[in-house]
Amino acid sequence: MVEFEDLRSRRIVYVSSCLLNQNRRYPGIAVCEGAVWELLEPLMKNGVGIEQLPCLECLGWGGVARSSVFRFLPTFYRYSGSRSFPLIGRFGRLWLWKYARLCRKRARDVVRDIRNYRDHGYKILSIIGMNDSPTCGVTRTIDMLELARRLRELGFTHDDLAAPHIDKMRKAMPSVLMDGQGCFMKELSRKLDQEGIIIPILGFDPWADICGEADRVVRAVLEKTESA
Repeated sequence: MVEFEDLRSRRIVYVSSCLLNQNRRYPGIAVCEGAVWELLEPLMKNGVGIEQLPCLECLGWGGVARSSVFRFLPTFYRYSGSRSFPLIGRFGRLWLWKYARLCRKRARDVVRDIRNYRDHGYKILSIIGMNDSPTCGVTRTIDMLELARRLRELGFTHDDLAAPHIDKMRKAMPSVLMDGQGCFMKELSRKLDQEGIIIPILGFDPWADICGEADRVVRAVLEKTESA
């Protein structure tokens, strides 16, 4: 290990990409203009470095526009509840299987990066995931095969799917979310377990009061700073 002295804290958190950049959020659900500064600013002021997790949805679902989702979702909407849906669902499961492979590969890359930090004396205080995501959800996620049906039951029209609006999505999200981990967070947790690496994984709820939620998560992270 290289011996050196400078001002770095050697304390780091990994955060979902959209916590640093809301422009990467799924269309219609960004809850602020840019970064979630209520969460990030207190961490930075306390000398915590921030690493951005890859946005798997941008990588695997057609970029920031999620073009592949918008291509398939109308079909799921049209046939949800019909006799043809099991066949449509097979294609959906194949699509998600390929996505899980991408998540698994990127999870290995992140754990390799974490291992490198730890091997050189750095403390990874936490991983913070966006807790309403089919990808980065920590305790709450979305079943993408059921999404169209659930939105249809909530009164969403084809036009609502094609041009999602924050006001309508805000009302719908509590009914769309379910318990569980998102695809990437599940693969990341599994890989950390395989490597014997214990890191607290915290969920950030973007639909709660932002200041209160940020304060809760920051306090949890800084408790790790004090014990590090």
